[in-house]
Amino acid sequence: MKPGDFAEEERRQRQKRIVMTAAELFLERGAENVRMTDIARECGIGVASLYRYFGTKSAIMLEAGTLLWQDVARLFAPQFHSPEYAAADGFGQVKILLEAYVQLYAEQRPFLRFLDELDAVILSEKPDVDSLAPYRRSIMDFYDLFSAAYEKGRRDGSIECSADARFLYRTVTDLLNGAAKKFLRGEVLPEDDYSQGGGELELFVEMALGYMRGGEK
Repeated sequence: MKPGDFAEEERRQRQKRIVMTAAELFLERGAENVRMTDIARECGIGVASLYRYFGTKSAIMLEAGTLLWQDVARLFAPQFHSPEYAAADGFGQVKILLEAYVQLYAEQRPFLRFLDELDAVILSEKPDVDSLAPYRRSIMDFYDLFSAAYEKGRRDGSIECSADARFLYRTVTDLLNGAAKKFLRGEVLPEDDYSQGGGELELFVEMALGYMRGGEK
């Protein structure tokens, strides 16, 4: 390792600590309520230094989103990489994956709220493809698991569905994500009642599983 490599590694570690601190603030307060000065203060650095590292709050949010998706992947790794999961048929594996989303809604709502805020930033500012790449990869890890389980189910006969894996994944996750974001934003009309949001997500999962079982016929 060259002398300059130590400085670069220290810089990377410092940036990682800043992102971790920012992620904690975003989850605790909501990203829109966190200013760059708040992050700098919590990190014990000047706000000018923070801007030199990241340039914008949006850049920090994007890195925080990547970090948080990686944390979620580690959280569910014991379920998705267990002997029981490996032994299940394809349908059983897809069921475990989809039910994990209901668990995520029950246990990690600040994370889902943050994703909604980050989506709005991405739509508004349209970061370039290279900037989005790490965040996209962290999300696509879950698609890879779904695709493998779905194709296994089609091979072993536990799934009777002709839909393309990517199309089906996008359809189901759009449904679950859209509903969860609506529930987390809160009731709009007097008739609205999202107190059983988790139960509604469970029903959506059951509907998707029924479709994959052969309900499309």
